[in-house]
Amino acid sequence: MAQGVVLDDLLCRCSKVDCDIAPINSQIISASNIRIIKMLYLKSLECPICFELMTKDISQCSAGHSFCRRCSVLISQCSICKNPMLYVRNYTLENVIKELANFTKIRQQCLLSTTCEIYNDDPAFMLNHLTDQHQDDLFKFNSKSGLKFTLKLNQKERHAFFIKIIHCVDLFFKFYVKVNDDNKMIYCGIVAMERKCNGTFDVDSEPRIRTKKYSAKFAHIEDEPFNFPFTVIPKLVCCKISASNIRIIKMLYLKSLECPICFELMTKDISQCSAGHSICRRCSVLISQCSICRKPMLYMRNYTLENIIKDLANLTKIRQQCLLSTTCEIYSDDPAFMLNHLTDQHRDDLFKFNSKSGLKLTLKLNQKERHAFFLKMIYCVDLFFKFYVKVNDDNKMIYCGIVAMERKCNGTFDVDSEPRIRTKKYSAKFAHIEDDPFNFPFTVIPKLVCCKSNHQFACLQLYLNLNF
Repeated sequence: MAQGVVLDDLLCRCSKVDCDIAPINSQIISASNIRIIKMLYLKSLECPICFELMTKDISQCSAGHSFCRRCSVLISQCSICKNPMLYVRNYTLENVIKELANFTKIRQQCLLSTTCEIYNDDPAFMLNHLTDQHQDDLFKFNSKSGLKFTLKLNQKERHAFFIKIIHCVDLFFKFYVKVNDDNKMIYCGIVAMERKCNGTFDVDSEPRIRTKKYSAKFAHIEDEPFNFPFTVIPKLVCCKISASNIRIIKMLYLKSLECPICFELMTKDISQCSAGHSICRRCSVLISQCSICRKPMLYMRNYTLENIIKDLANLTKIRQQCLLSTTCEIYSDDPAFMLNHLTDQHRDDLFKFNSKSGLKLTLKLNQKERHAFFLKMIYCVDLFFKFYVKVNDDNKMIYCGIVAMERKCNGTFDVDSEPRIRTKKYSAKFAHIEDDPFNFPFTVIPKLVCCKSNHQFACLQLYLNLNF
């Protein structure tokens, strides 16, 4: 019969300890004595392959070396003596470890690290330890649905592997995430740390999770570690690129997606010439021949390119540009984000109002300049408008036009020099961002009625009504 080498070593070490071992049901021993026990005994109880503490289903080789169950099923020969594996359970050693665990109150290891010293099997103690020592790898939730995870990837690495701990409804779960950059897929699996906890999980890239689309069963800690159930989700649908890498994408790809006439990013209604060159819709309606090859325009939509740009916009979260400047890098299409950006970076060119009538705008003119052009942003009732003002000193007239940034926003505007606005006297329709930029609707108001000047500067005061 094979002799238990690990058990012999354990008994030998116990005989050398110069202390009285208390009964199993006695008080928990002190932390200092626990360190002594761990130093003397627990080193011998580690699996020689994975170096984790052996607890249950301990197998042996023909020479008596012991291995944990998860490692023993992966080998046919002992990793120490190269003798064949017998796969015979070492029940005596399992009972000794069980009693030792009850005596010292040791819960195998920390759920995340084999080097952490955990001397208590209380779940609350484990939660406190994870919160203190592994805060970045712990996600705590009070509900079982809509759990949000954010993981940071290194773009230089083709593959990535994450292990995170989920504490949800007083239960622990291990969340495995493997990113494979070869096939652009993300593999997700969840291990329930409680044996009685059976169920499934759904994972998605959206808060409104599509159940059963990316779904799998829970694995358990005693299952085969290389054969866990998992689900696969495409990397592109749930990966957001950092700001530095977005700049690289913009430099490499978005330059090719600019319209060759207006140099703005093409998004929707992209037209083509007979040779295949793409031009944005606003510019294509102004020309009959391609500006690159001089061949006739077909006005045929390029749907494939539109879909690629749409996916790229979702991936990088780029809203073409800032509403006021082509040099600003805006990486979010959220209106609140855009408002914060304009408030921080373009405060002098932004006018915010809570009502649609009696909007006062003050513009400063330089008396030395015969002509002036202003582009201001108006934020009114949660909508953005571009306000164009052109001052022509030759005919002493001021040209005003408003572009609604939302396509569904239709209406008119009235402009005047007095707070009591004379409606329909100086009035025009809203233009839209996709309209011909050289043919916007505008209204004309005399410069003298709304201009107050001194020796160097003139102050232009305008009042607006927005009717939509």
